[in-house]
Amino acid sequence: MPKSLQSTPVKIRGETDESHSECKFETYAVVYFDVLGFRSLIYRAEQTQKEDDDSRTKLCRLIHEIEDHVELDNLEITKDVPQAMRPRYFFASDSIVIAAPIECQGFSGLVVTGLKAIQVAQKLFELGFVVRGAIAVGPLLLRDFNIFGSAFMEAFSLGEKRAIYPRIILSDAALKHHKMATHKSVPISELGLWIRFEGDIVLDTLNQSLLQGFRIHGGIENSFAAFRGVITKQLEQAVVCSSVYQKWAWMARFYNAARTRQGLDTVSLVDIPSNPLLRYRCAVSNLVGGIRRCFRGESIAP
Repeated sequence: MPKSLQSTPVKIRGETDESHSECKFETYAVVYFDVLGFRSLIYRAEQTQKEDDDSRTKLCRLIHEIEDHVELDNLEITKDVPQAMRPRYFFASDSIVIAAPIECQGFSGLVVTGLKAIQVAQKLFELGFVVRGAIAVGPLLLRDFNIFGSAFMEAFSLGEKRAIYPRIILSDAALKHHKMATHKSVPISELGLWIRFEGDIVLDTLNQSLLQGFRIHGGIENSFAAFRGVITKQLEQAVVCSSVYQKWAWMARFYNAARTRQGLDTVSLVDIPSNPLLRYRCAVSNLVGGIRRCFRGESIAP
């Protein structure tokens, strides 16, 4: 057969001889979270025909802040972090993924991703949005524009089904790492980035040491006053006992606990309605909603 007619291996576009060896899974810490309320904002922006509509303006600002702020390596977080430990970011509409190797030169990827998640969560909170998600530890394969692996799938699943409220929880493997590993020779459990709240270990997204006004006199109080305004407004606008209301009621309790824990005055706590009739209505609403979600195979929590 003439050489010109002999078959030759066909390479996929972009494939090199080393491509297969690059498909290597390594242990990473990965946080997945979505921005609550982002979806409804998109729907409202889609329906309006006015360029200066408030929904479009708010959506554009939020997108701009996410794109700029998430990838901004804040010096307080990364000034001495090895290049190999710098977190990678992935975006898909209202979802954000941050990943870093589990360990490098004494640095913990769990801490690096946790710090970055707190920073992003606080910036979004300033804009009136809260986040919900999970952090997992396990195998990941990262490409330039994609992410594969059971760690990501677990973080996504936990964030969608178990986190429920505006919180970032830990997978079992991440919790074990939190208890046993160190970051720059300090046990991770002693860093104060994760706290126990209402029975679960959650990321302290209101950690005052990462607030923008941390080193400014009165800055922490000003930040918390702004957060209080956001929570109060959302509670007033939400339908009582709805899932949206209960998420913001959870955030109010988390906020109140943070003020108390961090030694701030308790005069400015968020007032959460607590009369018995309201609690009874919410309990009945939760029960009915839980039964419906159970039949659909979803989490029974609101």
